[in-house]
Amino acid sequence: MPRRRTPAHQPSIWNAGTVVNIFAIPIITTIFLGGGAYFTFKALLEQNTSAIKEESAKREEAFRTETTKREAALKEEVVAREALRQALMENSKETTKGIASLAAHALVQDEQIKNATTELKNVVNGLQNIEIAVGRPSRIKQ
Repeated sequence: MPRRRTPAHQPSIWNAGTVVNIFAIPIITTIFLGGGAYFTFKALLEQNTSAIKEESAKREEAFRTETTKREAALKEEVVAREALRQALMENSKETTKGIASLAAHALVQDEQIKNATTELKNVVNGLQNIEIAVGRPSRIKQ
């Protein structure tokens, strides 16, 4: 049998098929998957963006409504407070008038009590003078 001749040079494993298997297939797969993901996520993003805009509009409208309600309630509260303040001021004026009337009445009564006391003292002194003049011992003590 004849001997086989061994080539002096071993063939390289880096041929065109190897390059395609190692580099081209992953790159093509990445491009394909990346493009698919881009268009899928782009559609989801557009869909979610419109939903977000709708939700934002609803929340903004709810906020405006709530703000309007709060402002109306605040105005009502201010009006109620003003009415209460006016009522308290009127009560205060009436109370002041009543106190002034009572003070005047008390002064008149004090003056009447002083006059009555003075008159009673004069009567007692007069009675004591009469008893002294008559000669009886006085029973009235000062």
